Amino acid sequence: MIAVGCSYPYAQKIINRYNQNGAEGVRNRKNKTSNHVRGKKRLLSQPQLEKLTRAIEKKPPDGGIWTGTKVAR
Repeated sequence: MIAVGCSYPYAQKIINRYNQNGAEGVRNRKNKTSNHVRGKKRLLSQPQLEKLTRAIEKKPPDGGIWTGTKVAR
């Protein structure tokens, strides 16, 4: 058995949709034209995010790996 991260009843629902409508039946149904943004507001502005992205493209000063604490500093 392979774990896929969904309950058995939900998996049955997906299988039934596939059996009835093929691949089209299990396609993502979310409206891609919607302007609704899910989740919380971003903590960083776009310029801040770009600056962070450029900074972490380099190795950390101590030569290790990036951690949340190092990024915060």
